Amino acid sequence: MTELSIWTLLSMSLIVGMIHAFDADHVVAMSSFVNHSSKVKAIIGYAFKWGVGHGGTILMLAAVVVLTGFMLPEQWTQYAETAVGAALVILGFRLIYQTPRLQNNGNDQAIQSSLPANRLIPLLMGILQGVAGSTSVISLLPTMSQNEFLGYVALFSFGCLVSMSCLGVGFAYSHELIRNKFTQYAPRVNQFIGLISIGLGSYWLMS
Repeated sequence: MTELSIWTLLSMSLIVGMIHAFDADHVVAMSSFVNHSSKVKAIIGYAFKWGVGHGGTILMLAAVVVLTGFMLPEQWTQYAETAVGAALVILGFRLIYQTPRLQNNGNDQAIQSSLPANRLIPLLMGILQGVAGSTSVISLLPTMSQNEFLGYVALFSFGCLVSMSCLGVGFAYSHELIRNKFTQYAPRVNQFIGLISIGLGSYWLMS
């Protein structure tokens, strides 16, 4: 492969990774995390943790394939996809259930008792979705050299991280605007996002 082709491949991997972060299940999962905090810094942190979990998992699985030849059995990724659907349903119900508490007590006070769990959930969800989506990325290995493949996956993962972090910034300031200027609509927005999460998760489980 020529130097120009390599740079084209790596540039495309970054772009594809950035676009991949906007998959429906990723965006819905992220939006359900956003509504559990009123702090911009915390919301951006959720997005960053999801990006690390998702991209880091795909990169780790790719490295394992290159170094050892071991690939996750297809059944495992199917289990992960089912678990993603179940997680989206749970996140949706959780958001709807906690909406009255978030409204009456304030976001950060309402979630104080479950703060450690909230810190881990975005990371764990990113890992789960990374396992579920790893097959399509790893299937590219036969089309390129090992070094090119690892470079592709690394930039793909980095693109996911960058896009989700940017999305987190957008979510954070949108959430702050709704909470401060359209307070009366905030509970409805939360409930709507919860219903979308439940609907998408249910569709995921049935498909």
